[in-house]
Amino acid sequence: MDVVRLIEELKDNFGVSLQNKDVFMAPAFKEFATTVVLAARGNVAAKEIKYDAVVLQANNMTLRFPKQLFIDGKFVNGHDKPVDTINPHDESVICSVESASVEDVDRAVKAAKKAYEQGEWGKISARERGTLLFK
Repeated sequence: MDVVRLIEELKDNFGVSLQNKDVFMAPAFKEFATTVVLAARGNVAAKEIKYDAVVLQANNMTLRFPKQLFIDGKFVNGHDKPVDTINPHDESVICSVESASVEDVDRAVKAAKKAYEQGEWGKISARERGTLLFK
């Protein structure tokens, strides 16, 4: 698929407007997908998201998932002991993920309250929020 057609398909199917340079500056799929998602959200510049990842191999692909808590727009380590994720098929440990302490939960709730009261999310109606969640 050529760049012009790709850009037109994104615009027609998702309402996302990109320029040719946006495609050429994101040659890897992960970079391109990030560019598309940010454009759909109305952001113009991507900031790099840093996190400790669990790396898994499945279906001939390497998958990376964050294992940390997401609090106040950042991935952070929990202050409680990590929790093992168990494979129900053979009871092997798939990975260990961070666990939140009471303090971590308090920080997360305060950050969510602040984001709701001061951010864009709290300014839109419940119906619009529901539509966005089920998009």
